[in-house]
Amino acid sequence: MDDQRSRRTFDITVKGLPRTAGYFEVWLMDKTHTELVSMGVLGPDGRATLPVPDTST
Repeated sequence: MDDQRSRRTFDITVKGLPRTAGYFEVWLMDKTHTELVSMGVLGPDGRATLPVPDTST
């Protein structure tokens, strides 16, 4: 059973983004700078609370 309360999250707020008809996606880069992981998208207010990927995989 997956207990959502034990999951880590990442809170992000970005200011000064240009207006867009699309969206902005948040990416996380690994320590070696060789892999990118899509974290999710920012809300229209430039904020998001995104789950931190499980590093055991």
